[in-house]
Amino acid sequence: MEVRIHKRADEDVAALVNWSHIEPYWLKSNFALLNRDMLVDTYSALWFDRTKSIFQVGEIFLQQKDSGDDVIMFCNGRHRTNLIIKHQQNLVPIAFQGGVPNHSAIQNAIVRELAEGEVVSIPDLPIMDKVNHT
Repeated sequence: MEVRIHKRADEDVAALVNWSHIEPYWLKSNFALLNRDMLVDTYSALWFDRTKSIFQVGEIFLQQKDSGDDVIMFCNGRHRTNLIIKHQQNLVPIAFQGGVPNHSAIQNAIVRELAEGEVVSIPDLPIMDKVNHT
């Protein structure tokens, strides 16, 4: 599915990354234990503006734990990023909160930076309609 990317904050830097390069830094996080096989194979309508084919990318940052390990944390987008990865797409559009960290693994993972509205490919999955909880 071809979509135009949208990042949540202007100061963020969007990029297409090879997730396999930074997956180990995500797995060190306390929030990494997400069974991708259990994810429902649909996108949330909240992640899209379907009228304009716009997809809001997940937002990550690098944090140093007390142990000294660098870990990737998500501000938002953990599920959508893991859904893309689940469907064997290693190139993932993502936004770095406040800019790209000066970290060798992250620098090596970046395939290219993405401009707001740039078209990328994500797995072709259905989009779940918004649920009204009234």
